[in-house]
Amino acid sequence: MKFQQWFAGHKAVCSANYEGPSGNMEKEAALRIWSRSVLTNKLRYASMISDGDAKTISELHTLDPYPGIKVEKHECVNHIGKRLGTALCKLVTEKSKATPKITLGGKGHGKLRLEVITKLQKYYTKAIRSHATVPGMRQAISAIIDHGRGFLVF
Repeated sequence: MKFQQWFAGHKAVCSANYEGPSGNMEKEAALRIWSRSVLTNKLRYASMISDGDAKTISELHTLDPYPGIKVEKHECVNHIGKRLGTALCKLVTEKSKATPKITLGGKGHGKLRLEVITKLQKYYTKAIRSHATVPGMRQAISAIIDHGRGFLVF
């Protein structure tokens, strides 16, 4: 009942400009922004920072808002770190259900606990942010494993 009362009052002042699945909202917003950028703002957006979703950039390439100029996609470093953590948590779960059972998580020395995964995410994103070249990033990421035995308590 409270929601209906709130919604009745909100509906008159709501400026929602998108209806559809939430998964398509980012793509739709990007298409609108890039489509009107030259006409409305007299500028071209040369790149976009994304969360790894390929739908938006592929739709932009199909739209081809600036013929002859390809919009570049850049990954958000925070999302890259998040994907690492998600993959490690999934690995721990999968191995615990495998036959024979392999225990990666749990308590004690040498376990891939959530605390360790969080530290790995932090060091991984720092390694990417701190280096301008792919070889530098690669070396720094490898150093996490090489030197991490002492401070990550694997």
